Amino acid sequence: MLNNNGQVYAFGNGAFGQLGNGQDADCNAPQPVSLPPSILATAVATGSHHALVLGNNGQVYACGAGLFGQ
Repeated sequence: MLNNNGQVYAFGNGAFGQLGNGQDADCNAPQPVSLPPSILATAVATGSHHALVLGNNGQVYACGAGLFGQ
């Protein structure tokens, strides 16, 4: 989830680290995703085993599985 302040929250299946919280466990409630200091998210895209966040600096940040180049 992306809020209006550029903060990202994730929950659900985390087996591949796709929640971006540094863990590989499932999470039932939204938890904040850590981005580098002073970076705000402008867009979020997810797959079944990975997540991508577009930062306000134009960089893309990824987390989760990379088994198939995702």
